[in-house]
Amino acid sequence: MKPMEERRQFQRKKVALKVDYHIIEKPQGGESHTKDVCLGGICIPIKTRLRPGMLLELKIYLLSEFRKPILATGEVVWVIRGDNKEHPFSTGIKFTKIGHLDCRQLQAYFDTLEAIEADITWYDAE
Repeated sequence: MKPMEERRQFQRKKVALKVDYHIIEKPQGGESHTKDVCLGGICIPIKTRLRPGMLLELKIYLLSEFRKPILATGEVVWVIRGDNKEHPFSTGIKFTKIGHLDCRQLQAYFDTLEAIEADITWYDAE
């Protein structure tokens, strides 16, 4: 059996960020926290099954000094039912529209996370 090929263009960060989502053209949405994030999209667990191809408006709230949420539009690309009873549907969302400044803010957040991870690794090595 062949190992699964990684098709993602961007490296994922496993981080829990608050996300508000709204289905475009429907009065449906909710709040969740990311399972992982990258410059190309997010994975969130949600209560209801969405269909691949559905478009969502997203507000992603970064931590600490990043106070203004990142605004993006995304497309549901996959849905997997999991064990979580409260939010059973892990939903992969690809960004279809994200502003240049929001993308830069997300990259700055990732850079901060990598610097912290590097400091922890360096400290543990001593």
